[in-house]
Amino acid sequence: MRYTLTKPSTSLRVFLMRHGEPVTYGFRNSKLNDKGVKQIATTAQIFENIFDDGKAHTFQIIYSSRKRTRESALDLYSQLIHIFNKNKKIKMLKPGSRKFLQTTDPINQIIKMGSSLDEAMKVWIRMPDDILKQNKIQTSDNMVDTTLNYLKSTENNNLSDIIAVTHETTLMAFQKKYFKEIKSIPEYTEVMEILINKKTSTLRIKYRNKEILQNDN
Repeated sequence: MRYTLTKPSTSLRVFLMRHGEPVTYGFRNSKLNDKGVKQIATTAQIFENIFDDGKAHTFQIIYSSRKRTRESALDLYSQLIHIFNKNKKIKMLKPGSRKFLQTTDPINQIIKMGSSLDEAMKVWIRMPDDILKQNKIQTSDNMVDTTLNYLKSTENNNLSDIIAVTHETTLMAFQKKYFKEIKSIPEYTEVMEILINKKTSTLRIKYRNKEILQNDN
């Protein structure tokens, strides 16, 4: 992420970030491997460049309950606390788990229908919403709406920025809704940046050097 969107004071800036590489892909309680740990260290340096801009920031890292996302989030927090220890303009709240970021259930349900782990993500993204609803599987649109509704909630009124450490499923859901031309699965620690105007709920989203403006009222 070489540059970020211009952030008005009335906006909440959100970084949706995929976790680092785990020891075993798809295993619910897999921890990060050595490469994943190094990816988090590199990501911390990227966020240092973003937040060390001379402006005041109050932000929080949130994450799902899976071990790989929790470890990614807590490692990132630890490194950023060290980086910004003497920066009085940066205030970091303690990290917290958020249930809405728990996104693996749709994929597990697809696997139970007979899909392989490697293909389950693609099947979920391609499957029509009416079929997903018939099988009581969360749709990507519902996942996006649930995520945005939380981010717009009054709970986040005092924050200027949020880093949400989640799974590729969340990024794929946003990708499907706003960046249909992008078909590949997000890389480990890849980030999607979202600006939410607190007054108008207008979204400005940047992903892989593409940018869109969306009015979600």
